[in-house]
Amino acid sequence: MARVLFRLRNVGPLSCNSHATAACQIVSSAGFEKQRRMSIPSVLVRLTYERVLATLTPKGCKTMTDARVPYNGLKSIGAVLAGILVVVLLSLGTDIVMHSTGIFPPWFQPMSTALWLLATAYRIVHGIAGGYITARLAPDRPIRHAVILGMIGLVMSIAGAAGTINKGPEFGPKWYPLGLVVTALPCAWLGGKLFVSKLQSRAQEA
Repeated sequence: MARVLFRLRNVGPLSCNSHATAACQIVSSAGFEKQRRMSIPSVLVRLTYERVLATLTPKGCKTMTDARVPYNGLKSIGAVLAGILVVVLLSLGTDIVMHSTGIFPPWFQPMSTALWLLATAYRIVHGIAGGYITARLAPDRPIRHAVILGMIGLVMSIAGAAGTINKGPEFGPKWYPLGLVVTALPCAWLGGKLFVSKLQSRAQEA
């Protein structure tokens, strides 16, 4: 208050508009000074918070969000690996059942086109199931994880096609490994899409 009176005394003779302007400047200056003094506790609180946060943050991480990245990364890897296991185990298990029940001939024996179509059909279903499981276990961005699974399946299918496409009729017709290459990525994506659609339908019902 004393500072305000001192500034008013130093204003000198002014017009009405000048007096009003000078008064506004003085009040604004006084308000800024009050705001600055009131902000000191908040600054101290923020500094204390940042110091505690820096203490709790593990070494090598700039923020606590960065500290969670390795954990989410492990969950992402686990989700993709789970999808791969689902596809491999389901496909191998179905093959064993088909051979043991006599639907398929003994291992590494030529099969008819209809049986190869059947094998392709249930592998497509297994690819969709693997994409669904990967999306279900993913920590975030489920479709992206399913697409990563599909890309891995695509690479594995290409490798399998390169190794078996000209190895004889016991490894199937040429279209069979090429069909697995073409369907690997879309099936995984479709599985992730089905999971997201299921989540969205549940959210709408709630």
